[in-house]
Amino acid sequence: MFQTKNTGKKISQLRKEKNITQMELADLMGVSYQAVSNWERGNSMPDISKLPELAEILEVSIDDLLNDGKPLELVKNVINGTEDEYIVEEKISIDTVAEVAPLLKPTQTEKIVDKVIKENEENINFEDIIQIAPFLSEEKVDMLALNLSSNNMLSELVCLAPFMSRNAIDDLALKSNSNGKLSDIIGLAPFISRETLDKLATASFDNENLNQLVALAPFLSKSTLNELALKATNKNDKKALMGLAPFLGRETLNNIVDDYVKYFGLKDIKNIIPFL
Repeated sequence: MFQTKNTGKKISQLRKEKNITQMELADLMGVSYQAVSNWERGNSMPDISKLPELAEILEVSIDDLLNDGKPLELVKNVINGTEDEYIVEEKISIDTVAEVAPLLKPTQTEKIVDKVIKENEENINFEDIIQIAPFLSEEKVDMLALNLSSNNMLSELVCLAPFMSRNAIDDLALKSNSNGKLSDIIGLAPFISRETLDKLATASFDNENLNQLVALAPFLSKSTLNELALKATNKNDKKALMGLAPFLGRETLNNIVDDYVKYFGLKDIKNIIPFL
């Protein structure tokens, strides 16, 4: 990604050389004082449409402001409206687009991503989508992810989930290998439907760490959780069984008390009495 700290330092230095305040630069640029302040602190970058104006005010070139190789060249081509030709000629990758994306409007980023994918279709993978996802619309991320659907992709979905629709995540999660790990499902739990989560948890719960079921408990339906808890009663994990107690139905708890006593004795039964 562009070195925002370095660029911010450069903007601050050039502004001071021109003997103008942040407020004056903001007025000249037609932006807020806070925007200029964030640029100079390296918290954000100027919008790509503002770069030529900023360079002109500070009397430098865009190269002097950014100085960042191929990403810079892509920025200059976007400004000149020649990005399509540049992408083809230079074989631009998603990596480069991700570096430039903070400067682009979402529609510009999506247009460039479409062009890059068209030119490099066989080389696009989940890692590419993950790094560009924060700059794309939900619909676009859904489409890219669905086009790359494959088995054993739950871990990738965890990274993409914040940028996708629930329906798309459900579809991909169910298409993924049913022998996924509960640890991967935990990461997806806030983003998928309860019905899908129930199916995934039921398919994946086989001699797993019982503590992972505790982590999923707030997101599962009571019926599924009760079913899995009954399967888990033969697991010698007192702490985890106690952790499940607040989420289970009383009938299920009553059914597992005998096993609980068998494993841990009567003295610890007091810990789950409030839930019986």
